[in-house]
Amino acid sequence: MKTMLRKHPTAMLFCLLLFLVGCSSKQTGRTPEKAAQQLLTAQPSPSLTFTATRTPSPTDTPSPTEMPSPTNTPSPTGTPSPTDTPSPTGTPSPTGTPSPTDTPSSTPAQEPPTPAVRVYETAIDIPTYPYSRYLSDAIDPFHNGFPLRLFDRDAYNAAHPHPQAHRYRLIVMENAYLRITFLPEVGGRLYQCLFKPTGNNEFYQNPVLKPTHWGPTEPEGANWWLAAGGLEWGFPIEEHGYTWGVPWQVQMGRDKNGRWTMMRYAPAGQLQATVTVSLLAGEAAFHINVALHNPTGRPLTYKFWDNAMLAPGRGNAPSSGLQFIIPAQQMEVHSTSAPGLPGPGGIISWPLYQGHDLSYPVNWGGWLGVFARPVLANWAAVYDHEAEEGIVRVFPREQMHGVKAFSFGGAISPDNWTDDGSSYVELHSGVAQTFNDTATLPSGSTFSWRECWYPVAGSSGMINATSLGTVNFWQQGDALALRLATTRELTGKLTVALNGTTFFTRNDITISPGPALALAIPLPASRPASGKITITFATTAGTIAGQTTLNFR
Repeated sequence: MKTMLRKHPTAMLFCLLLFLVGCSSKQTGRTPEKAAQQLLTAQPSPSLTFTATRTPSPTDTPSPTEMPSPTNTPSPTGTPSPTDTPSPTGTPSPTGTPSPTDTPSSTPAQEPPTPAVRVYETAIDIPTYPYSRYLSDAIDPFHNGFPLRLFDRDAYNAAHPHPQAHRYRLIVMENAYLRITFLPEVGGRLYQCLFKPTGNNEFYQNPVLKPTHWGPTEPEGANWWLAAGGLEWGFPIEEHGYTWGVPWQVQMGRDKNGRWTMMRYAPAGQLQATVTVSLLAGEAAFHINVALHNPTGRPLTYKFWDNAMLAPGRGNAPSSGLQFIIPAQQMEVHSTSAPGLPGPGGIISWPLYQGHDLSYPVNWGGWLGVFARPVLANWAAVYDHEAEEGIVRVFPREQMHGVKAFSFGGAISPDNWTDDGSSYVELHSGVAQTFNDTATLPSGSTFSWRECWYPVAGSSGMINATSLGTVNFWQQGDALALRLATTRELTGKLTVALNGTTFFTRNDITISPGPALALAIPLPASRPASGKITITFATTAGTIAGQTTLNFR
């Protein structure tokens, strides 16, 4: 969860470092998970070496080495920026006007009045606790001197802080289906994903920025982490890393298919990360390209985990119907307070364990963090069945080995991270399989991969997912209830088979982004007690398919 304890036998050296930079050595108390996680600190981290190449970023996306330093243009202020849909209720509201570079040109042929995809800069006011004045710069001697910031919690608490409005730069990309935003100053995070067909933000959005006592350093009084919400990028150590709360460089641009926003954190002589997020016309999905670069003359060991803080739907908090849909048969426990579960490192079956469906956090009885051991498909999702909304991540598991689910399970007070009782779950994605595993990047090399993320609504979950969409089905009386969701408008052939024999075919099925297409398909009257159902929706763009065995009633 939020522990990120220093896993190194020379921790005393690190404490001395903290003393030299003037950080308090007093401890303010540990979370129960921190105490549990200490059981792991004596274990060395196994090393994974990945084949790295100098492969450039995908076509039409600039290479990380080509990115110039961003222009320090002050954030515009004034009237609210135009948008097709309002911001979610109860969340910080953006202010300002679009960047002049995105103002429609006087020559219509060069810039149509309503572009299919647009990107612009505005500003957002977020109530923020005054944590920044209590930060000091330091380095991590165990990770190539990587820079980090330490927190003087004693001085902060003594000041009895209260939040005050603070204005942040907000980068906006939007098309007909999505409005996604970024906070360059707060770790370059992808902050919001508004699904226009439903009007809901799929990511958790904390209405206040408040420093928690969780973090990566010792002593604990130096720890801090912001549960700001959205999708954050964490490296070079496990979980949230060091880079989630510092400014990233940002650049915006376009290619022949859409727009992109590039964020980069590149301290000199250190592991460097470039994250490029693309939004295409007519697609209810965004694409993420991550490139990790080692500019040094020696191999670097590292950990990279992105962390999505999720609360799909309208409530800015998970309901009792929220489900982690992760294709796996086993999970490794990272930490937990849930009764009846093994401690850190224990292996449990997934999703059913001792008769309990652990894919629903409501069944945990405490907090729980688990790693897929391993993930068995190229996707993972979170779906809230009460909100009938969720989000899907599609990724190359031969490159991204780690998938982790976490929920507070009602065991930790939201006062630790917010002031309004809102909450979230986390879906982590890592280069290595668990927080204990380490990857190595050879000298001068770049390791990159590409992911696709998209919202889903009205699907009642999913059996399978691809970058084109999801499929779900179940028996409903004498019919098969089918849900097809997509990231773009598609027309194709739908085929349904039972134990390999086709019993339904239709050639003119059309689906569009938005609530999933719902169909009721009659089941064969002479069907067995159980059988394997296969759904195939074939289009010129690709195929959405799913297969599972149903016990018929």
